[in-house]
Amino acid sequence: MRHGNRSSKLGVKKGHRSAMMRNLTLGLIEHGRIKTTLARAKRLRGFVEPLITRLKEPTLHNIREAESALANKTAVSALLKDIAPKFKTRPGGYTRILKLAGYRAGDAAEMALIEWVDESLVAAYSEKPKATTAKKKAAKKAPAKGGKKAKAEGEAEAGEKAEKKPAKKKTAKKEA
Repeated sequence: MRHGNRSSKLGVKKGHRSAMMRNLTLGLIEHGRIKTTLARAKRLRGFVEPLITRLKEPTLHNIREAESALANKTAVSALLKDIAPKFKTRPGGYTRILKLAGYRAGDAAEMALIEWVDESLVAAYSEKPKATTAKKKAAKKAPAKGGKKAKAEGEAEAGEKAEKKPAKKKTAKKEA
C-alpha cells in the first residue's frame, strides 16, 4: 500500500525521474519558462524550490548539495548569482504553474507552463534575439570558408565538370 507516499512517480523509475527533474530544472534556469505536462510541473516545483532556498544562504555545503542535485556547475552558478538573490526576501513560492487550455495531441495529457515568479527573470530570458528565417537562409547560401575566392573556385570546378561530360547521342528509332 502507498500510505504516506504522496509524490508522483510519473510512470518512470527513479534514475529516469531524477534525470528528468535535472533536465527540466536546467531548462527552467536557461529559459525562465518551460512548457511541460501538469504532473511534471508540479513535481518540478518540489525539486527546484528547495534548491533556491538552499542557495539563498550560499555556504559551501549548500552549493555542493545543489551541484550534486543538478550535476551542472554552470547552472548552479546561474542559480547562485542570478536567481537566488532575487528571492532573498521571499519566504517561498519561487515558481508559478499556469495550466494551458489544450491537451497534448499524442496522449491528451494536461499541459502547463512553469516559470519564475519574478517577472524580470522570465523577461530576461525571453527577450534574447532569435535568428530570423532570412538570416538562416543567408547563412546557408554563404560559402563556408574563404569568402568570394572559394565561391569563384567552386564555380570554376563546376564548369570543368560540365565540360568533361560527353554529350549524349540521340538515336533515331528504326522503322520496320
